[in-house]
Amino acid sequence: MLALNRLASEDIGTYVRSLNLTNPVNSNAYNVTFGPNGNLYIVDAGANAIIKREKTSKALTLFTRIPNVTATAEWGPTGIVYDGSKFLINSLSGAPFIKGTAKIFQVDLTGKVSDYKTNITTAILLTPNNKPIITQFAEFSLTPPVFVLTTGRRRHYHSRRL
Repeated sequence: MLALNRLASEDIGTYVRSLNLTNPVNSNAYNVTFGPNGNLYIVDAGANAIIKREKTSKALTLFTRIPNVTATAEWGPTGIVYDGSKFLINSLSGAPFIKGTAKIFQVDLTGKVSDYKTNITTAILLTPNNKPIITQFAEFSLTPPVFVLTTGRRRHYHSRRL
C-alpha cells in the first residue's frame, strides 16, 4: 500500500486562479475522474469549472464552466463521474442549502452543460456498469440538528434517463 505522503502532487490552483473565472478569484479542486483517452477531469468548486489534464503532456485546460444559479449566485460543483459517453456533475447551491435547489448537470464531450436531474441535494457515483446512484443528503436546517433526520434518499437508475 502506498503511503499518502508519498503520492505526487500538482499545483492546479495557480492555473485555475489565472483564468479569473470568479469574483473574487477562487479555486477549490474538489473531485476528479478519468474520461476519454485517459485524460483527467477535475471539478473545481471554487471556480465553478471543469479542468482537463492531458494524460501525456499533463497540460491543464479549461474544459467547461458550470453556469451560475443567478447573476450573483454560483453553484458549488463537488462531484464528477464519467459514464463512458458523458460526465455527470453534482452541485450544491451553497449554504443554507435550500431544499430542492441542487442539481446534477450532464456535460457532453464538447463541454456543453445541461440539466440532468433537478430539485435535489446530491452526491452521485456510478455502479460498476456505469449507471448512476444518486444520494440525496438530508435537508439542511438553520437550527440544530443542522441536517434533518430521515430526509435523505437514494435512487439507483438502471436503463432509463432521470
